[in-house]
Amino acid sequence: MAPLLDPRIETGTEAELDLSGEIVTVTVGRDEHTKRFLVHTSVICKRSKFFEKAMNGDWKEAQDKNIKFPEDDPEIFSIYVQLLYKGVLSTKKLLTSNTSEPSNVWRQEYAVLARVYVLAEMLMDVKSKNLVLDAMLSKAREEFEGVCYFPRLEMVKIIYEGTPSRSPARKFMVDCWSQITKGSGSLGTSSRDKIPKDFLCDLAITMLDLKADPNNGAKISTCDPTKYHEIDSDKAAE
Repeated sequence: MAPLLDPRIETGTEAELDLSGEIVTVTVGRDEHTKRFLVHTSVICKRSKFFEKAMNGDWKEAQDKNIKFPEDDPEIFSIYVQLLYKGVLSTKKLLTSNTSEPSNVWRQEYAVLARVYVLAEMLMDVKSKNLVLDAMLSKAREEFEGVCYFPRLEMVKIIYEGTPSRSPARKFMVDCWSQITKGSGSLGTSSRDKIPKDFLCDLAITMLDLKADPNNGAKISTCDPTKYHEIDSDKAAE
């Protein structure tokens, strides 16, 4: 017998979407790679301070209800919109014993999550950033045939190029790599000129702290997920 799934939610919670607002057209990408997304202002403005300001100020975009992101990836924005409406990230791929390159599958998902995080950073969406970091942490804790895969340096580069200095996503990358380098003693064979200098500095400081107190570091497998959460200053003030 199939289990009974109760689709009800408590009224007045964040899970209850307000779909009464106007529609904004978001055009993402260039040329043949362009896609248009129709999003409720009542949904996206509640989460994104960027859209809240753009839709309520004396701007052309506010009048036309049309915003363009020509430099961004439509596929990444599509994942972000699903996160807004459904609260889920459609990035997970099932691994089986027949998967020939599990590390490549891990790498691809981390790259997508990193790019969604950078998009949420640009859109000033704290809740989405926290959800993406929860997904990254879950990914880092997953085991496949007894092995866990942490973010590669390509993902570190994406995060460091798209976030400010005190970003929790940077802290997460450093904590992952402090565990990797603690075990191996190196960053592998990657060319150091391709590694963000800020990351090397942050990692060096963390490694020195760990050397002084080995029990002081965050263990990815057991740490509190809220360690990497930002606090929405507007909601905290309410």
